[in-house]
Amino acid sequence: MLNRYRHLHKKISHKLFIFLILTSFIPIISLVNVTKISMENQLGQYKQKEINHYQEHFLFNLRKYQDHINLIVYDYSYWEESYEKTATEDIEWLKYNIVDWLPSHFNFSYTAVINPSGSLLLENIEGFYNITSMIEVFENTNFKLQNTSDFILLNDELYMMTLQPIKSEENNNLISGSIIVLEKIDEAFLLEHISFPNLTTNMYVNARLVKSNPNLEKHLENTFINDFDNHLLEGSLYHYIPIKNLNGDLLAYGILEIPYGFYRQAFNTLKGYQISTFLLVLVFFTLAYYFMKKYLLDPINHAREVITEIKLTKKPIPINIYSDDEIGELALSFNELALEINKQHEHLKKLALTDDITSLYNSRYFSEYLDGKIQLEKTFILAILEINFMKSYINLFKRNEADCLLKEIGNAIEDLEAPIAFRLSDATFAVIFNNNDISYATKWVKQFQKSINLLNFEGKAHLPPDLISVSAGISAFPKEAKSKDLLLKLTEEKLHNAKAFTLQQIGSYFSILHGNLYRDFNSYEDIYSIIRILLSVIHSMDQYTLFHSENVTRYALEIGMKLSLPLHQMEELKYGALLHDIGKLQLGSVLLNKVGKLTEEEIEHIKLHPLHGVNILCSIPKLQDILPIIKHHHEWYNGEGYPYGLKETDIPLLARIVSVADAYDSMTTRRPYRSYSKTHEEAISELLRCSGTQFDPEVVDVFIKSASI
Repeated sequence: MLNRYRHLHKKISHKLFIFLILTSFIPIISLVNVTKISMENQLGQYKQKEINHYQEHFLFNLRKYQDHINLIVYDYSYWEESYEKTATEDIEWLKYNIVDWLPSHFNFSYTAVINPSGSLLLENIEGFYNITSMIEVFENTNFKLQNTSDFILLNDELYMMTLQPIKSEENNNLISGSIIVLEKIDEAFLLEHISFPNLTTNMYVNARLVKSNPNLEKHLENTFINDFDNHLLEGSLYHYIPIKNLNGDLLAYGILEIPYGFYRQAFNTLKGYQISTFLLVLVFFTLAYYFMKKYLLDPINHAREVITEIKLTKKPIPINIYSDDEIGELALSFNELALEINKQHEHLKKLALTDDITSLYNSRYFSEYLDGKIQLEKTFILAILEINFMKSYINLFKRNEADCLLKEIGNAIEDLEAPIAFRLSDATFAVIFNNNDISYATKWVKQFQKSINLLNFEGKAHLPPDLISVSAGISAFPKEAKSKDLLLKLTEEKLHNAKAFTLQQIGSYFSILHGNLYRDFNSYEDIYSIIRILLSVIHSMDQYTLFHSENVTRYALEIGMKLSLPLHQMEELKYGALLHDIGKLQLGSVLLNKVGKLTEEEIEHIKLHPLHGVNILCSIPKLQDILPIIKHHHEWYNGEGYPYGLKETDIPLLARIVSVADAYDSMTTRRPYRSYSKTHEEAISELLRCSGTQFDPEVVDVFIKSASI
């Protein structure tokens, strides 16, 4: 081995000497010639590249603002109230909320509302719609009551035009009219939306410049313009960009005025590059010695050191030499051998740590990994997932078919890019998220639930729908538990509670029965035990009511934080939400858990539960402040609720908050008398529909924008 190195050292030294002689003058000659020949070509390419860059940005800014208009008009056209008011031709409402509102708040030049036949209902500039050029535009089929965005010419002025049909949210086939918005492209528009540093922008419309430029106007009188033309005039380069409508008709030209000094600056840059090239040649010989030492002599010494280290450690260590000569070939062969040995080592290590069916990490590594995470004392989220009825599936079908399903489940976890996942048993998996964001982990689990529901596996057609589904428990370290045992126990308890209520639930928060989650407000600490006893009684009669009360509390507190409520109101909101259904104790477990439709008499009986709740708690002095929440959380914003028919701000704010949170959780949760529940999107749509009638619009808006939902 040492003789081979000596031979290679001598051979490469001779090659290096010849290489230095032959290449000493080549860089000087080639660099000078290449720089001289390519100087003008580089300047021209640089010039055209900059022109193309500004042209793309000019068109991009036009499209961007056009998209901005489209988005605003789209929001107003799909507003259910817009549909109803247009259909009934409520001129006063249309004037305030659309025709006057859009120009005053978004600086649009013109806004109008027309009916399905194209007749004008209202406009912000009287008489504008009925001018001859506007009528001609609407004879074009591109603008007949369909989503349209284009450039148009009206009275020798260029406009951006957007037309959006006003449709019903419930049935998109129903159209009550259209909203028209025009934005005039004038000098103010160019300054605000189409401007660049060191450049001037302009528009040429109907042989007239939008921004005054006498010299350019005189030049254009005697010049025929082609698309994307360039010409020099008084030290500036003018570039013309065609503006066309959807039919391809040329309407105007955008103009970029680029100072010619800009290109003189580019020339100076290239000249500096030439000087730098000559300076690089001067230091060539110094670098040659450095090259010889670093890339030839040092690698040989490095290889000797690696061989010595391998002898001592008995581990394959790669040689960091990459070249096409003899040393490189020797290093490559050695590294290939080291890589193969390392692959075999990693393969054996992986077999010991991973599950052979799903390729996820196994339970043994889960325990080791969890120990390591806890020792680091960094925040993380643990999710334990259980595949419902997986054990029954394994007993019903062959082991091969069960293994195929488990493999598909493992693939689903990997497809969702979990940070690190484990298979703990036939039906149980775990995922660890390296952050403290419970909401992110919850969203990930929901995506996983959807993936499992969409799986196609052997025997699925013969099983009840969604039988193979996912329940989960989610906990945060160290926020909720500060040790491994407590973290596992808490997460498994959440999983158990989620399964006990209904399949595919996610237990991602503390229950009141866990202990101290709600003991963060001092005012209620002395009666905390009483509250726990009351909720335990509810739990014994109707597990749903407790689960529902905790959900309502979570949603209500989120709204309260978004509204920046003071601390004392947050106290009242938390305990008022927890106990808002305490009056159901008077209804009895039979009525609470009844399967099937309720009778009119039963419904009227249930409507008394707010008053029952007040009667239960009125004798406890410390709970007097939360009685208005319990009493009025079923009042409607329009006064049609119960028990007193209060309306708007006569209803206490905290009761209005609980009303929204209560309705959302009721809609998205299964009940004994209802086998289905609404999706999040369906529930939000229902809240919006009832905003202003059943619910306070401001509270609904805050709830929908809440990040934790």
